[in-house]
Formats: sequence, C-alpha cells, structure tokens
Amino acid sequence: MNKQSGTTAAKSKRKSKTTILEEKLSEKEQLCEKYLENLLRAKAEFENYKNREVRQKEAFLRYTLENVVGNLLPTLDDFERALASAKTSQDFSSFHQGVEMIYSQFFKTLEKEGLVKIEAEGKEFDPRFHEAQEIIESSEYPEDTVVEELLKGYKLKDKVIRPAVVKVAKHKEKEPRKESDKPGTSKAKKSEFSQE
Repeated sequence: MNKQSGTTAAKSKRKSKTTILEEKLSEKEQLCEKYLENLLRAKAEFENYKNREVRQKEAFLRYTLENVVGNLLPTLDDFERALASAKTSQDFSSFHQGVEMIYSQFFKTLEKEGLVKIEAEGKEFDPRFHEAQEIIESSEYPEDTVVEELLKGYKLKDKVIRPAVVKVAKHKEKEPRKESDKPGTSKAKKSEFSQE
C-alpha cells in the first residue's frame, strides 16, 4: 500500500502541476485576447482618425478655394463690364485704362493670397528662381546676369510655382590656342624662324 499511496501522491502532484500550467495558460490566453482586442480597437480608431483628417483637409481646401474665387469675383465683374463697354464704345484709350485697372485689381487680389513676382531682369541668374532660355554673349553685362525676362516667374508664399524664363549674359570666351600655336612647340618654332 505504501507503493500505491506514493504513486497516488505522484499522480496528484502531476495533476496539480498540470492544473497549474493549464490555469497559467488560460490566463495568458485571456491576456492575449485582451491585447488583441486593444490592438484591433486602436487600429480602428487610427483608421477613423485618418479618414477624419482626409475629410478635414478636403473641407479646408474647398473653403480656401471658395475664399479665393470669392475674392476674384469683383475682377470677373469688371472684365464683363469692360467687354460690354468695348462693344458700344470705340474709345481705345478708355478701354486700355480700364484693362490696366482690372489687371491691377486682379494682381492685388492674388498678392493677398500670397503671390509674389520673382525679380529677374538685371539680377544675377539663380536656378532656383530663373530658367535660362537663352545665353547671350555680351560684355555689356556682368557674367551670369539676367538681361531679359521672357516670361514672368511667381512664388506662392515661399514656394516657386513658375520660374522666370530669362536670357542670361555670358562673356565671350577667348578661343583656346591650338597646341601647335603655343610657344615652345616644334611647329611654333618652325614658324618663328621660317622666312616664308
């Protein structure tokens, strides 16, 4: 009987160890399920956040554009009045003056939105703001100076939205001497001393 009671005790020890391990496993599985649930919830909340941000950006752009267009409507009205006036009046001077006023109003509206002209003519060529369309050989201007602006460039706030298209001055390069014409070469010596 002693042997049997020892075996029973060993079996109950194994059962208690198995029970303990099963309980620990059950706890860990519950913890894993809780973490997974939290992860899925966080993922869903992040997706909702991203969607909300996209909608807010779209709304912001829509209302910003609405503001800009609203500010341009008076200029559009003035263009319509000028076109109507041009049909009935033959006074080109008044029409020209009206178009200049409309241009000024239009540009001021764009300036309020952050549009800035890029200075070009007479300035040193800067590839960040200028696009060289043509190189002009000239000694009248300093090297790399913009001599003519072909198309105005603009920045919106700090960002270049169109570089100025320009002509740039370069000094005429002296023609390099041919190897045979340099002093000290055999051909140069022959020509120096020949009497032809």
